[in-house]
Amino acid sequence: MNTTMNTTAQPPVPARAPLDALLTEVLRAEESLTAYLPEGITPQRFMALARRAVLEQPGLSECSAASVLRALRECAMSGLELDGKSSSLIVRKSKQGRPVATWDASYRGMIALALASGQVRSVEAQVARAADVFTVELGSEPRLIHRPLMTGARGDVIAVYAIADLASGGRMIELLTAEDIARIRAMSPAGDKGPWGPWDDEMARKAALRRLLKKLPACNVRRTAATIPSLLAAPAPVTRHTRLLPEEEHALECRALEQLSSAGSLPELDAAWSQAQIEFQQRGAHVPVAVEARWHDLRESLA
Repeated sequence: MNTTMNTTAQPPVPARAPLDALLTEVLRAEESLTAYLPEGITPQRFMALARRAVLEQPGLSECSAASVLRALRECAMSGLELDGKSSSLIVRKSKQGRPVATWDASYRGMIALALASGQVRSVEAQVARAADVFTVELGSEPRLIHRPLMTGARGDVIAVYAIADLASGGRMIELLTAEDIARIRAMSPAGDKGPWGPWDDEMARKAALRRLLKKLPACNVRRTAATIPSLLAAPAPVTRHTRLLPEEEHALECRALEQLSSAGSLPELDAAWSQAQIEFQQRGAHVPVAVEARWHDLRESLA
């Protein structure tokens, strides 16, 4: 009886140890992560989307578990789903050491956060091109006219803008020139290989919208009334709040700005931002606009 043996070399099974270890850490942190969720999002769905996000982004296994958990915490606090449409996890190269996992809200996600803040009635961002009719006036009464060319080539991008109609009345406009867009694009760690390649218009609109939302307090996250345990060993939240005196709020703001400015890396910066949020929440106050804007600015410079 002749027997034949299959001597064809089998492809090696890829090592899954780092990925498995990361998934284990994420599942272990389920209770602390889901405590940040606002009403309307179940812990089961959040964890299912978190697990899928980790599996679909192999580069996350190269990041520290601490940075992945920090990114998931930011997502939970925002109230946006981690579905790749409203928000996603991305891997950023670090100037020193391992890559860093960050949470990133999409253009659509940022609009949803702005509307959920209750501060704006409507918000949008658009790209203006050379052949469009485009005039803008800033100052005490901002005014913008944009009539896109409907037929033929619209030409190169000359500006991108974001407009928010405020619930309290009035309008805010954020304008970026072509030079501004080029500088922001050049700061992207992935360059043209990242989303700025095939999705440059969408990324430009997102940049203008992000800068506009910096001027609106509490648009980056939806606070939850649930008690939030700290992942950074901060003091336990108090259950009763006394109204902050102006000098107390000023002292908190100065300390938060100092801690943000002293951060030398994205993980340190995000840790300082989380600490600031917790400290203000413990005192029953919102994080000041200046602190939130400083966090965003430093994040862009360290990316």
